[in-house]
Parts: sequence; structure tokens; C-alpha cells
Amino acid sequence: MKFATIDLSTKRNGREVEWQAEAPQVESVEELVTFAGDADKAVAWINGHLSIDAGNAGRPVVREADEKVTDADCIAKAQEATKGYQPRGQRTGVGTTAKARTLDQIREMRAAGNLTDDALDALLAKFGA
Repeated sequence: MKFATIDLSTKRNGREVEWQAEAPQVESVEELVTFAGDADKAVAWINGHLSIDAGNAGRPVVREADEKVTDADCIAKAQEATKGYQPRGQRTGVGTTAKARTLDQIREMRAAGNLTDDALDALLAKFGA
């Protein structure tokens, strides 16, 4: 079993609290089965996470839809996004905190006169842009 350092944050008493922690990481299917207890538990665990992740793929479709789009149309598109979800491997640094840090970095570089097109492209590439 190896561990990966992950960035976490939450709101506490109206302020943002950030920290790092180590999270377990398996290195093989066999290790996953051992970690879960047996193959059936490993499959149940994976399916539970797939359901959560697939639902998370649909939420922004509804949340970010134009106000003129009906709820029914948003929901239909979100259902498509949820059903079509496929895991793409580990993604890091794409959450709100990472985006805010990158935006701060862009602002700092621009203020210092160091924001080149290549530097901006590299920063935006973190988010698939």
C-alpha cells in the first residue's frame, strides 16, 4: 500500500480551512481486493464510487445552465452526462481551491509582467483548457 498526499479544504465557522493528508492508494487489482476484504466488496466499493462520480458529472450541467433553459431540459442533459460517465484516471488540481490558486498565480504573474502566452497556456492546461 502506498499513500498519496492530497489537498483538502472545507468551510469552518465561515472561513476556509485547508490542509494536506495522506490517502491510501492501491497499486494493483489484487491489492484492491485484499484492501476491500474480498472481490465482491471491492466491486461493490467501486460501483458505489462510480455512482457518486457519475452523479457529479451531471450536477454542473444543471448548475451552470443558462437561466432560460428549462429544468426538464437541464435534467435531460444531466442524465445523459451521468449515464455517459467514464472514469478518466486520477485527476488532481481541478477543484475550486486549485482553480483559485491558479487564478492568484495568473494575477501575480500579470502584475509582475511575467505572464507570457506559454505560461498562461501551461496554467490553463491544468484544467483541460
